[in-house]
Amino acid sequence: MIKPITYWALCCLLLFVSCEMKKDLFGQGQGNEEESLPENVGLLDLHLVAEREAPVPGTKGETEEDLYLATDDFYVSILDSVGQVVKSYDSYAALKADGELLLPAGKYTIRAFSGDDPDAGFDTPYYEGDTTCVVSAKEVVKIEANCRLSNKKVQFDLSDQFFDNFRNDYMIVVDNGTGVLTISADELRSAYLRNTGTLRFTIYTTTYKGESYTYSCDLSKDEQIKEHNNLYIKLDAIDAKPDVPGEPGGPDNPGPSEPGEPSEPGEPEEPIKPEYPAAAPTIKVDVSLIEKNYIIEVPSDFVDVDKPDVPDTPGGNEPGDGEPSTADPEITGTIEGKAFDVSMPQTITSKTKSVVVYLYLPTGLDALTVDVSIGKDIKLPLDLLDSSSLAEVNGILSGMGKELIVPGRGEKGKLKFDISPFLEMLDSNNSFRIKIRDKNKKEDEATIVLNKK
Repeated sequence: MIKPITYWALCCLLLFVSCEMKKDLFGQGQGNEEESLPENVGLLDLHLVAEREAPVPGTKGETEEDLYLATDDFYVSILDSVGQVVKSYDSYAALKADGELLLPAGKYTIRAFSGDDPDAGFDTPYYEGDTTCVVSAKEVVKIEANCRLSNKKVQFDLSDQFFDNFRNDYMIVVDNGTGVLTISADELRSAYLRNTGTLRFTIYTTTYKGESYTYSCDLSKDEQIKEHNNLYIKLDAIDAKPDVPGEPGGPDNPGPSEPGEPSEPGEPEEPIKPEYPAAAPTIKVDVSLIEKNYIIEVPSDFVDVDKPDVPDTPGGNEPGDGEPSTADPEITGTIEGKAFDVSMPQTITSKTKSVVVYLYLPTGLDALTVDVSIGKDIKLPLDLLDSSSLAEVNGILSGMGKELIVPGRGEKGKLKFDISPFLEMLDSNNSFRIKIRDKNKKEDEATIVLNKK
């Protein structure tokens, strides 16, 4: 432990060194005139701050002390007027340890950011900022460089009316063209997506009768949404007008009888109300753009169902009776974020980093098998919903520091199956024969051929 006297001596020494540096800078030192600093040098006193994005009103926000992030781990670069890097630091902490910055007089840009900007991830905010300044000869320039949220933060909220129409097993698949996130009822984290100019989402729902409906909403064309990064999306459901037995125009009551036609005697019957809507509701999408001191309300969007599925309910009309007939399962894929035809051979190189397969299963995953063929010698038949089979392939991949993560049984919607961990193993000719089956025993398969150059 440093003794109090020693501690204060160190503080005074640091203050003396800083003052002497400024004296030298301004030509006030006692040294030889020839050894003084160049005439055109200035001193940059840089402070880096990063302010958290504002919380949604009505939710628990940060305390006053939590409004700012710790910035010691932020990367910092200083660029000159033509964009060339003059100085760079792996962390703001390293910059502070290096002391005050002596720079030739001129215009500079201070660029700072917080680690990686993922395509898509939960609780992965990315902060970035560019601050310009002018360093003048023999002057100290104090600059506060600010970083702000630079990727899209997306939070969903579902109304009571939504749950009056749909079960709690919904899935929201949100993407930006390069990354995909699946949000279910038990997902409480915020979604963050790289700011690509594309932002859309698809809602997979099930009514209380067991009917499956899909809705899609593309927010990419709204200029206000493009310009703001903190999004709060409220989803509401607007009932479709059902055919109500017992009401005028309904199937059991075509309307008032013609004049002169006698009414049947007896007690009047109460109208029979259906417990659930007879047709798919419309989804109402309200977007709020959350800023520090204000909120921008984007006009509502009304989204109709994409692919209504007609249920087969031979066992009755109560929820859960019978098995719903839904859209067929489907296998699609992307290479480096771009969609490709899974029925056609694809060419990749050693620089290819991402091959992702998407499994569309509206009623839930029941089976997933993959026959992996690498070159002439490696054949891996895998039942990936079998824990022992998954452990076997991950035992192979672990030697390369990789892990294969697969969707779980029963998961529904557009599921991500990333086969990128295999890329380092691939030979010149490779294939992945993928078979899926859903809860209704419907199947799809695709053989993805990857030829490596």
